[in-house]
Amino acid sequence: MAKEKEPKAASGRYIVWRDGVPYPDYADPFTKQAFENIITSAAALDYEPETFIDPELGIEVTAPHEEKYKGMTNLEVMGRRLMNKAAQGDMEATKYIFDRVVGKPTTHIEQSGTIELKLQDHLRAFREEDRQLAEQQLMALEDKQSTVDTEVIHVKQKRVIDMDDM
Repeated sequence: MAKEKEPKAASGRYIVWRDGVPYPDYADPFTKQAFENIITSAAALDYEPETFIDPELGIEVTAPHEEKYKGMTNLEVMGRRLMNKAAQGDMEATKYIFDRVVGKPTTHIEQSGTIELKLQDHLRAFREEDRQLAEQQLMALEDKQSTVDTEVIHVKQKRVIDMDDM
């Protein structure tokens, strides 16, 4: 019996079914680069036109509407078919072509009205920032001062002890 795969997210884990029994399996996750490589390779392959078995001749022949695509790549055939749809009035195809070839139109936004900026509001904001900065600097100085005070106390205590020893 053939393997049946049920892909799970991008983790690389999937279930293989053998004779109706699930078996966990793992494969490297499919990356964006791998997908791009497959698409690029498939687009560059020669197009295989649609064929059918001619009932009178009993041989495989190319469908008449596919003759024009002989010798083209898959990408060339997709492009030509998309252009033909757009030429026949398919608005989705037309929009897609213009978006890809010409580029999506830019959106211009116009805004009217006035914006009032009061000097007092700006000064208040600057004062608040200055106050916060000053508080931070004061706290840093207090930390340094307490360290210095502690060192001075240790030095004074040492001197007192040294004087008593004499």
